[in-house]
Amino acid sequence: MTQKEVGEKLNISRQKVQRLLVEARDENIIQVHIKSPLDNILSLERNLTEKYSLDDSLIIPSSPSGKIRKLLGEAAAPYIERLISEKEIETLDIGWGKTMKSFVESYRTNNRYSQMDVVSLVGNLMKDAAINPYFVADTFAQKNSATCYNIWAPTFIKDQEKANRFKSEPWIKKAIDKAKTADLIIAAVG
Repeated sequence: MTQKEVGEKLNISRQKVQRLLVEARDENIIQVHIKSPLDNILSLERNLTEKYSLDDSLIIPSSPSGKIRKLLGEAAAPYIERLISEKEIETLDIGWGKTMKSFVESYRTNNRYSQMDVVSLVGNLMKDAAINPYFVADTFAQKNSATCYNIWAPTFIKDQEKANRFKSEPWIKKAIDKAKTADLIIAAVG
């Protein structure tokens, strides 16, 4: 019930209701407790972080509408923004997929990291352009005014000899070597 509704029911003004509530709280007649579903999530995050000796963890509520990837991407964006601003990230590796696409779409443009290198973790040649690793890595790099290193090879190669030939190409070898020096890796599973 709102203060206005209480006032109407008691035939007094909303301001009078507000003053009476403040007075009642000051005299410990009433106490205000906010029960939030986020309390449990914060507790779960702390427990998860402690149990597995993690630096940090982020848990989001489940989505009854089935838009979990979108929610994950939206939650990850400010989290990663904070991580990047707190640490000196020279090289960042980034994965691909629908969750990562949602993440880069939610990530705000930040031109302060022009010295950062962004490396795609997988080859960019694939049939589904909607979740292509190139889009994810390049969009994230553009939003940070960073240099992007893409692996211009198929994502999956059955023949080991062909895979080795691709890996020996100078620009692909450079991207793979750069990825090995990552200060931060962003990937999604599932």
